[in-house]
Amino acid sequence: MGWAYCAADAERDYALLYLEKDCPSPVIRGFPPNASYRLFRFDPSVGQWLDRNETLATDGVGRAPLPAPPLGEDVGIKLIRDLKSPKAE
Repeated sequence: MGWAYCAADAERDYALLYLEKDCPSPVIRGFPPNASYRLFRFDPSVGQWLDRNETLATDGVGRAPLPAPPLGEDVGIKLIRDLKSPKAE
């Protein structure tokens, strides 16, 4: 079973995640409620960010399921909060 790692700034406006192969489908927690993020994937096997237009939204308590990584492959994820998204209070 693989592991998941996450580092984020204090406001949770920016986060970097790394999902090892065979990692169960992760859910981020502790992020601002009802926030929108731009999601970028990194393919460590080729050392490149993938050019996709993906978004992620947290629910009313700040959770969001992450998209599943490709089977048998590690993946990096960068989350950048949409500036129009409401700030946590």
